[in-house]
Amino acid sequence: DNSEVTEVNLPSSILKVKGGAFSGTGIKSINISECELLETNAFYGCHNLEEVILSDKLNTIPSYAFSHCDKLSRINLPQQPYLIIEKNAFDGCKSLPRSLEFPGVECLKLGESTFSDCSITDLTLPRLALFENNYASYGDFPFMGNPLKNVTVSNLTTVTPLLSNLQTDGHKDVETLTVKGDITISSTDGYSWDNTCWLTDGKINRLILDLSEAYDGSAGWLNESWNVNIIESRQQT
Repeated sequence: DNSEVTEVNLPSSILKVKGGAFSGTGIKSINISECELLETNAFYGCHNLEEVILSDKLNTIPSYAFSHCDKLSRINLPQQPYLIIEKNAFDGCKSLPRSLEFPGVECLKLGESTFSDCSITDLTLPRLALFENNYASYGDFPFMGNPLKNVTVSNLTTVTPLLSNLQTDGHKDVETLTVKGDITISSTDGYSWDNTCWLTDGKINRLILDLSEAYDGSAGWLNESWNVNIIESRQQT
């Protein structure tokens, strides 16, 4: 019975945490900074878990790894150029910081319901964000159940997968979508802004285009009724 163990420091010789290894235990903190592989359900339902130190050697956080760790408030996401977070990995982690970023990550792949039912209000996605299901089924969106208010993305080339996967089920109060870098959306894709943007019942309250680092930024596809703030438009030749 390991229900009384509250703090764990795995030795550097242990490189893998097997599936369900700590599931349902009473641990409060764990250091797995040398671990290179996590398996499914590794920490599922650890209701007292507050802090996790992960290794930057991890490139995948598997499905249900920290699902329903409702007291988890401190965790360092791996700073891998290519990071995969599989379905329901952080589902129900209501104590996670309200601001979610992915420092050091250039390409992020998110599975279904990865951060559903957390308390995230501010989200910054890396240069390239991929979704397991570009047109996710109802209830499977990565950020379902979060009170998202401010979302920042980079180098936007299509809107439908992004907006589909930012649906939050009833939280219609997203205030600002900030796009940094190149804006290369086709005119036909502009349809999606009016008809696929479920963030605020058909519109986002404010759209900021930060084109200071854009190669060829253009806002010509925008509907004139949008509240658009262009920070800087600079085209390089």
